Amino acid sequence: MPRVVTAGGPKRIPLVSKAVCFKEAMSEEFKAYQRQVVKNAAVLADTLSENGIRLVSGGTDNHLMLADTMSLFTFDVLGLQNNRGANNEAREKAYGKIVDMVLEMRQKAKEAKDWATSDQIRNTLTEAGFEVNDTKDGVTWKLS
Repeated sequence: MPRVVTAGGPKRIPLVSKAVCFKEAMSEEFKAYQRQVVKNAAVLADTLSENGIRLVSGGTDNHLMLADTMSLFTFDVLGLQNNRGANNEAREKAYGKIVDMVLEMRQKAKEAKDWATSDQIRNTLTEAGFEVNDTKDGVTWKLS
């Protein structure tokens, strides 16, 4: 009987690679490493909070955390002042490029149907003193 050769099928290298990764993930050394990563993330979250960086996520129970870098960037890095009673026209001009850039990121999140990120960006802008309005013609913003 002739030997039948078929094209396709699983590639051996990715299959073997996954098997090696799964075996490693089952080892006690890797589990200890995972526990240490979570401990390190908790220390990092505490240190960031102690140094005035607001964690939007409120801390961490795993290896992930979400920090409010908008305030850090606008006030500490760029040196803009957070004077809520100052001339809004001058302040809006100073914030304009930054807010437009952040709203563009929000729009990309909305297009990707990442509603959590979109809402988080809107909430962060609101907390920073901006009023964001979604209209049928697009997004508008102003200082509140």
